[in-house]
Amino acid sequence: MAKCLYCYKELNEGEKDFHKACSRRMFGTPSAPELPYTRKNLTDLAKQVIRSQTTLTGVQAKLSLDINKGGRNETDRFTIVGLWGRYILKPQTDRFAHLPELEDLTMHLAELAKMQVVPHSLIRFADGELCYITRRIDRTANGDKLPME
Repeated sequence: MAKCLYCYKELNEGEKDFHKACSRRMFGTPSAPELPYTRKNLTDLAKQVIRSQTTLTGVQAKLSLDINKGGRNETDRFTIVGLWGRYILKPQTDRFAHLPELEDLTMHLAELAKMQVVPHSLIRFADGELCYITRRIDRTANGDKLPME
């Protein structure tokens, strides 16, 4: 049986990757936005982001995303936006196997220990490969920066 990428519980028949309630908690919509990228084409996209000097700090590769609302019969989609996105995506790495899964599991364990954590989940690339995604808590719903220390 397939499991929800947000809560790890079994999915109901007809559900793919997320329960509707879990998708609402993470993305604000009953179905998860499409992530139309693969790790293979992220290299070129990352180079474009670096050239525009809008990178996020840290050692692990990561990209800033926002949701591009679909039209009436279109699916919402994630798009790479540089620095001001409301989500951070961390794909698989060649250096450390299963790093996104380990980061998500660590966050779940922290929640079980009653620690406050940012909203987080696994999500699939278009080719099915898992990535770690977290919603930024230092941004408003329209992307404005909130002061944090």
